[in-house]
Amino acid sequence: MKKLIGYLVFLFFIGGCASPSQPQVKVMRYTTEIFQPTNKIEVLHTKPVERDYIELGTIAIRLNKSTEENAVAYLTEKGKELGADAIIIMGERSR
Repeated sequence: MKKLIGYLVFLFFIGGCASPSQPQVKVMRYTTEIFQPTNKIEVLHTKPVERDYIELGTIAIRLNKSTEENAVAYLTEKGKELGADAIIIMGERSR
């Protein structure tokens, strides 16, 4: 069975900062089960209906304008740390 992590991407664009900074990433776990970190992650835009999966949690990310283009990279890295095989991009918001 593939392990997936569902997440909501909240993109808060604070403005054109002069220097890039690390984004704020928050995780809300849905299970107490711990998985080994993974090396490869599939990026999905809808929940899969053709296979079973375990939803590990939600990842929320807060970015500034200079890190916007790397949002998926930051989220996939966090998903790998949590042991996910895939992540599901559920939505995004801008401020």
